[in-house]
Amino acid sequence: MSNEIEIDLKKFGGPVYTGREKGQAIREKNNLDKIDQDPTSNVIILVPDNAFSLNSSFFLGLLGKSIRAAGSREKFLAKFQFKNPSHIEEYIDSGIERALLERTNLLS
Repeated sequence: MSNEIEIDLKKFGGPVYTGREKGQAIREKNNLDKIDQDPTSNVIILVPDNAFSLNSSFFLGLLGKSIRAAGSREKFLAKFQFKNPSHIEEYIDSGIERALLERTNLLS
């Protein structure tokens, strides 16, 4: 049985989402460290239509640990789905790449 959690970013400001601390605060509020460990949990991140950008520091504060815990883009996207305007896709893609790169650099 799957446990689905929704995180609606419009509850946390916008239209520009910036700051690692803000991302980390949303992460903590939604218990993402615990969710990362639960194979039955899936997360839907709702990005409002009026969002202008997701700054990489915000994105990594919110999801960097989850991406590194998943270990790959595919595994991360199997657990975390995004409902977002199309122009936000580039921020999501680059955030995932950066988190995986940080993981590689930390291991070397």
